[in-house]
Amino acid sequence: MKNKKISLLKNILLYVVLFISAAVLIMAIFFLMVYYGTFSPLPGKPELSAIKNEEASLVFSADSILIGEYFAKNRTNIRWNEVPNHLEKALIATEDKRFFTHKGYDTLSYFRVFVKSILLADNSGGGGSTLTQQLIKNLYGRSHYGFLSLPVNKIKEIIIATRIEEVYSKEELLLLYLNSVPFGEDVFGVEAAAQRYFNKHCSKLTLNESAVLVGMLKANTQFNPRLNPANSLASRNMVLNLMEKEHYISARESDSLQKLPIRLNYENVNLEASAGYFVFQVKKQTGVLLEAIKSNTGKEYNLEKDGLKIYTTLNMQVQDLAIAAIKKQLSAMQQQLNKELENRNIRKQWYTKQKLQSGPADLEK
Repeated sequence: MKNKKISLLKNILLYVVLFISAAVLIMAIFFLMVYYGTFSPLPGKPELSAIKNEEASLVFSADSILIGEYFAKNRTNIRWNEVPNHLEKALIATEDKRFFTHKGYDTLSYFRVFVKSILLADNSGGGGSTLTQQLIKNLYGRSHYGFLSLPVNKIKEIIIATRIEEVYSKEELLLLYLNSVPFGEDVFGVEAAAQRYFNKHCSKLTLNESAVLVGMLKANTQFNPRLNPANSLASRNMVLNLMEKEHYISARESDSLQKLPIRLNYENVNLEASAGYFVFQVKKQTGVLLEAIKSNTGKEYNLEKDGLKIYTTLNMQVQDLAIAAIKKQLSAMQQQLNKELENRNIRKQWYTKQKLQSGPADLEK
């Protein structure tokens, strides 16, 4: 009897070992299939070293006011010296606290996701992707492979992340991330986000404002400070708590900042363009100039992707005064027109004519 139990245990152990070995072999084969481009080719180091984020072209008035943008993606790239230290700290504390020690992927984060999110069904721990993997997702997107989409895309991101870590320094990777990450409302990159939500350059952001923008990265719409201010406030406070936990700010500073409201200075140039027709005409003329440059030099520019800066002769102070004068004059003239229409009985005659014209149609119905 004892020998049978021992034999049974040995058989069970053998089956477990065989099962684990088969699972490991299958995973290894699957990984190699992704690595060698069975599902789709992966970018190599030469391609990764040539990464260039497309950038919006900006139109400025004669008095240096931004009056328009032309873009495929609304993005304005910045340099590393324009990134505030508190923005970097807020990003690291919130998205990837071991960023400066890993090589593109974080084994500890995967273990945390497995235990907390999968075994304990607790989604509060967040995902396991590093900032480098998020950057790869922003740059290359994700493809659809049916039920294999998630594992294939995750493995691709790990492989490309390890490659890109060998091409760029950590600071360069952070800059690529900050210049490419989406902030909702068709806004890409932290400079365009700073301009949209706070009407200032990224380099001028306060710690509080940086925390608001970093807090948006989890869900652009849900934590949009204009659309969902209460959610945004809670997200900003979470970022400040994480910065305190990582000892980037003191508990006293975190507490005092969390008591402050979010003060937006929302600016959407393309919706609130007081010189919209002028900007439209500038686009047409710029296209003509770029064609001339191409013909004469062979150099080709893309107005919506190459980040051109276009300076015009329009003075916005004069433009604003002209618009105000037109509104004032039209308002006064409209009152005179209304009086004239009433005195000459023209309006009443017009309404009567409209009723007579619509009458037969109404009777037919």
